Amino acid sequence: MFKKEIKYIFLKDEKIEITINSDIDIYFLILNQNVDIKLIHLANAKCNIHVNVIAKDKDLNIKLNSIVNKNEKNTELHQYLNGYCLKHSSINFEPVMDINNNVINVSHEIVLGDINKDILFYLNTKNYDTLTARSVFLNSIFLINESKNKKFNEFFKKLIA
Repeated sequence: MFKKEIKYIFLKDEKIEITINSDIDIYFLILNQNVDIKLIHLANAKCNIHVNVIAKDKDLNIKLNSIVNKNEKNTELHQYLNGYCLKHSSINFEPVMDINNNVINVSHEIVLGDINKDILFYLNTKNYDTLTARSVFLNSIFLINESKNKKFNEFFKKLIA
């Protein structure tokens, strides 16, 4: 049975470069910092890149640069960028796809804004107050319960409070 690798990366550095040579789903978790992500995709690799960002009291710049060179055939690349702006913040996404061949399947999607009010309303109907509802939603997006990084969990909880 085929199994795709799943990797969660909590970005602490402003720049990161990764070479992708297998089928993988990558989840980048970014909390209130500017980042520059460079991904080099090799042949026969199928990759879903999920970039989840929370900004609070800060304007952020997030660059995601995916590179596929001429000889890298049978490559599939999908970028999903999700940004949540809390309290006086903005996020500038720059999804760059440097594609140097025509035998590839690519796409990107960007969702940016505050938490959907319908989601908050639904959680309110389940007896969650608004602050707890926001926390529950963002925890689900960032898979906090899955994280083994205590510093990440503590920072996340302070950020959304």
